[in-house]
Amino acid sequence: GTGIETSVNALYAKVAAALGQDVPPRFEAAIPGELRHSSVDATRLRRELDVRCTTTLDDGLIFVAMAREPVA
Repeated sequence: GTGIETSVNALYAKVAAALGQDVPPRFEAAIPGELRHSSVDATRLRRELDVRCTTTLDDGLIFVAMAREPVA
């Protein structure tokens, strides 16, 4: 929870890069009631549990990409 919004397009690009893929995104109409914006504020997590998020989104995606099993 950095509190920084990341667009779906930016997230897609980051995931594709972490996986070493160059597949263009496919765009569809928004689903009625779908959230347009969302971000996480980790203030309460830090305050109540003294947890500090130190992994960046990019580093976390690379870690997950490296840990996933190869697709046959």
